[in-house]
Amino acid sequence: PACRFQRFAVSRKAILEENVSGTRELKTAHVPTEDEIEVVLDVAHNEDAFRKLFLRIVQQYPRGAGYHVTCVMGLSSTKDIQSCIDHVLPTSQTVLFVKAAS
Repeated sequence: PACRFQRFAVSRKAILEENVSGTRELKTAHVPTEDEIEVVLDVAHNEDAFRKLFLRIVQQYPRGAGYHVTCVMGLSSTKDIQSCIDHVLPTSQTVLFVKAAS
């Protein structure tokens, strides 16, 4: 399904210009150029989904290999937010929270 570990290459210039028209989805292994970052989209919405997501992130982007993991997350108030965060914090160097609509 869409947004289940869906990977994209985005140029740093496109991010600064807030123009993602040059974004391309990655279907195979990819080593970002100096001008790119890799973005992973996933709709993890409960503790089990976060556990599976971050197990995969640890496998694909090992901390000792120089990867910097930034997690942007927003959860509705009906979710067990702390349990989800418990999977995010050990893996992510930066965590940004956004306010969910509900």
